Amino acid sequence: MHIFYIGQGNSEPRQIVERARKLYKYTTEKYKGAPPHITLSLSDWNTHFEGDWDEWANGVINRKNAITRERVYDTYVTETLNLGRANWMILDRAIRHKFPCCYWDGETITNIREIQVLDESDYSVTGICVI
Repeated sequence: MHIFYIGQGNSEPRQIVERARKLYKYTTEKYKGAPPHITLSLSDWNTHFEGDWDEWANGVINRKNAITRERVYDTYVTETLNLGRANWMILDRAIRHKFPCCYWDGETITNIREIQVLDESDYSVTGICVI
């Protein structure tokens, strides 16, 4: 399983990494299979962003492994229910494609049922996750 992990935008990177480590431990213990691979959204952004937010969001959803041709990300996990524009675009598209999307509160994982738009012109809080 390859998880795309969305951290809180106002958090220090080390805090996001620590919460992602907790998610790794949680999923490894709970699902007793191969351990997940977790990619932080910031890491993906640093590697793939080329100046167009819409294009990057589409890439996160549609990117395929060059060798296997399988989707890179199996699951999308956020640690915040309030989504800025880029993360809203990613999770909204993932849900429309019926890809698994979850909220991680640091203790448990909850499925996200839908994404509600608050204000598309507000880039800091564009939408919220409904769990």
